[in-house]
Amino acid sequence: MIIFKLKEVQARYNVRNIDLAEYLGLKSDSLISEYRSGTKTPKLDRVDQIMDAIRKLGNKEKLALYPLTFSGLVEYRPNITETEKESTSF
Repeated sequence: MIIFKLKEVQARYNVRNIDLAEYLGLKSDSLISEYRSGTKTPKLDRVDQIMDAIRKLGNKEKLALYPLTFSGLVEYRPNITETEKESTSF
């Protein structure tokens, strides 16, 4: 499972939905909201654009202290089946 951590990254670097949407050339911030909630997951080229936008729009001091990385924005977690869940329950 791929986890897109846009909400956390936006909070860390003080980037608002509307500013990110505008930078990406979107008509509204609804797609950004869907990315944040996990309803939609962006394609890799869009992730690249989002990272560029955060570097441009984000708090420069925080970006200097905590540089934005791909792994800071995207995380992999293995899918757990129902059988695996049951075997790990106590």
